Amino acid sequence: MKTWVRLLFKLTLASAVAASLGLVYLNAHLTKQFESLSWAVGAKIYARPLELYQGAAFSLAQVEYELGLLNYQAVRSLPRQGQYQVTPDTLVIAMRGHRYPDGEEPDRLVRIRFQGNRVHSILTAEAQLVDLIRFEPVLLSQLSGTHADRELVTLAQLPETFVPLLLAVEDRQFYSHQG
Repeated sequence: MKTWVRLLFKLTLASAVAASLGLVYLNAHLTKQFESLSWAVGAKIYARPLELYQGAAFSLAQVEYELGLLNYQAVRSLPRQGQYQVTPDTLVIAMRGHRYPDGEEPDRLVRIRFQGNRVHSILTAEAQLVDLIRFEPVLLSQLSGTHADRELVTLAQLPETFVPLLLAVEDRQFYSHQG
């Protein structure tokens, strides 16, 4: 009987050691894979999209400035996608479509008339009145991926007041909770 107990103990011990080694290997393998992907996902930060509607407090110059931020090009002829044409009180814009969480803004040609510093009307190429148009938002920063706008720094490179400031703003109970 003692022989069987010893054999069972040795088998249990060997199985536990094998399982532990397998878990250590699996942990190292998964950690390596996840670390290689940690900066690969393209996290982007956008500005608010420019929304125009009848009566919106935007002048022609302000909208033209916003179009410049979005890399729209001014042209003298009928604009194609990503271009616009300016007359004294009107912008004709060939909008680039954009997908939003609540729907899609189609790419289309619109004519925006201004009266002073306000949008007077927005019409499609077919002369249909449009209630609201939204341009694609300006990309402010890309936090990851191949074109990331980031610089990795060590904690020693930060000002002394940075960590207390960050904790005060983000997580006041950082040192007291279990997370």
